[in-house]
Amino acid sequence: MFHSRARVILGLSLLAALSSASAQRAVKVATISPLTGSLAALGQDIKQGAEVAFRMHSAALRAAGLNVTLQSFDDNGNATRGVNVAQQILSDSSFLGVVGPLNSGVSLRVSEVLSKGNIAVISPTSTSDTLTEQKWNNFFRVVAPDRAQADAASAYIADVLKPKSVFVVTDNTTYGNSLTQQLQGNLKDKNVRVVAYVGVSEDAGYKALVNRVKESGAELVFFGGTPDKGGPFLKLLRDGGVTTRFMGGDALDSEVLTRTAGAAARDTLFTTVFGPVSAFANRSTFVNAYEAAFKKAPSGIAAFSFDAMNVLLDSLERAAKNGAPTRESVLAAVRTTNFDASTALTGRIAFTKTGERSNSPLFLIRVSDTTLTSRVERVLRYTAR
Repeated sequence: MFHSRARVILGLSLLAALSSASAQRAVKVATISPLTGSLAALGQDIKQGAEVAFRMHSAALRAAGLNVTLQSFDDNGNATRGVNVAQQILSDSSFLGVVGPLNSGVSLRVSEVLSKGNIAVISPTSTSDTLTEQKWNNFFRVVAPDRAQADAASAYIADVLKPKSVFVVTDNTTYGNSLTQQLQGNLKDKNVRVVAYVGVSEDAGYKALVNRVKESGAELVFFGGTPDKGGPFLKLLRDGGVTTRFMGGDALDSEVLTRTAGAAARDTLFTTVFGPVSAFANRSTFVNAYEAAFKKAPSGIAAFSFDAMNVLLDSLERAAKNGAPTRESVLAAVRTTNFDASTALTGRIAFTKTGERSNSPLFLIRVSDTTLTSRVERVLRYTAR
């Protein structure tokens, strides 16, 4: 009787231990991006690029003994909503990492909240310089920062376009302000005159700018902001008879620009940390998988989200080699990421101690005069400093 009872107790103990181990290995990763609102198209790109990476990793995750679930959250492009999502993730101990958010302002708030739980945040799109200058150390990005775009844009403006003066506009987002402030300083250093620097927070403010731009005599308008603001602003300029060349940052790398500006988008220039997928030599496997899943061609944002999720899942697998993965072990693994150019879609990926990608691609894009499609003018590399 004693031996029988002992065997039962031992069996129950082993079952409990196995159940506990199984529960520890049932983990989640998340994407955070706007799935509703004016930036939903870009947010869907993040979600879908990450989903392709997750599906392609599924066999390796199972082989590592991991039961991983991907959950997508909608932040509506709003920092307050992003904080609410981050708190939900923080309170669920099964979440070990995040890909996203889209917007720099949302990333700033989300990363701070998730730093309390040592949860890695890997953004495929957030470019504000301030994101890698914070006291927390859980934020990483696979794109170049605004300073890289500002450097590239100001060099092209000064050395190639050579305008007598530039009119700079920001949409007053964290992203827009960071990019345009860097650009303004660079142009001053290059002796290019900035006739105005204007921040616009309300849609009505853009209409009032049309005459100011016209009267300024500026030979270039540089816009730092999202395409749902930049596209309509560009259309207002053209409808108002302003033919001044229009240039902006990577947020204009979106079909939202051509959809909202229409024919006015012709000959627009923008720098982008994303670039067309056709610029990447390793694209075929990703493109085929993406098109099979979503019946459309992937954007540059989707490509970088694919790489961001690959970094997170690879880190999860490496952390699992030393036992059940934890938030801390996954975060430590992300820091030691070292993808060579043949492994990552967008080129070699490693991070500096601040979470900056060590070496990032950067593109100068022109919208075609005839087809409103984008073509690469120049391909550059940015080395983090």
